[in-house]
Amino acid sequence: VLRKRQVQITAEFAQSALKDQSAIKAMQMGLGKTSVVAPLLALLLADGESLITAVMPSPLLQQSRLQFRLIFSSLIPKRVLTFRFDRESPEFFPRNAASPMDGAQALEALVLKMDRARRDRAVVCTTPDAIKSFMLKYVDILQEVDAVPAHLLVDKSRLQEAGVAAADAATQHDSEVARFRALSRKADIMSKMFKLWGKEGNGILLLDEVDLLLHSLKSETNFPIGERVAVDMSPARWDFPLFLLEAVFYHSARRMTLAGVHLAPGADDILTDLSAVIDEGLRSFALQSSPHLVLLRPEFYHSEMKPLLAKWALEWLLGKHRMEHNSIETSYPLGCLAPTGKDGAA
Repeated sequence: VLRKRQVQITAEFAQSALKDQSAIKAMQMGLGKTSVVAPLLALLLADGESLITAVMPSPLLQQSRLQFRLIFSSLIPKRVLTFRFDRESPEFFPRNAASPMDGAQALEALVLKMDRARRDRAVVCTTPDAIKSFMLKYVDILQEVDAVPAHLLVDKSRLQEAGVAAADAATQHDSEVARFRALSRKADIMSKMFKLWGKEGNGILLLDEVDLLLHSLKSETNFPIGERVAVDMSPARWDFPLFLLEAVFYHSARRMTLAGVHLAPGADDILTDLSAVIDEGLRSFALQSSPHLVLLRPEFYHSEMKPLLAKWALEWLLGKHRMEHNSIETSYPLGCLAPTGKDGAA
């Protein structure tokens, strides 16, 4: 016997699916999300045109799959399959393959299996890890194919004209071209899976524990691909702030903690003066030391600490350019680093 709430939620989900809209519903534990609502939706929405994929956290996969199989094993028989995928799976992407095309046949068999599940009105159980791994591997392949070296786009007969040894060039050219063709072929196969899941194939995903599956901190949403590219202004963008903080930390450590820092003669006086200013700030309650050094009065920083930190920053700038203090007029850069007056204290 179905409960009123179960019928209501199932009907609302079904109506949303017919309108091609997503929907999220909350049900308390024990009210039949996995044992009633999900199987009913699989029964109603599996029409031979849409692939029904039930997605649940990995620890719940075995239990949920067993529940589906118990329900669809007698009165209303329905196949219950499992979609498994891993980016490093040797079945699809063997490391020491005899041929670059190794794995393409297994990959195509996986997609054909899912397409047959759609036509047979079967239910596919999987985890978010498998879907994300499939998507990320697909993007990774596209990135690699897009970055194909230019010389592979040139006929190998013309490589000799560029001064490359003919035999070595031909062998390397053929192997690399075969590898990129295999990657392109695998990408084409994987794209068919996205059509089954996507709008073109009217794919429907039944997400269990959606708050966990879509959690930005508990899901694998970031995956770097491609060549490493240096961050803009690196490493100065983090070396400079660390150098500035070193002047503040000197107050408690009474020594330099950064390795590889070479100071000009007299630079230690800046650290000593800043430590004295910090002591004065603690006594006058412009600063507090617990739980760490905290600024309580911004005007104290602008009038007492910032001029010294400007001198300390100038030490870093001069050291980076290997310049001496007597080689430039320091009043102008100090004025830029620690301007005085109303605008400078803003």
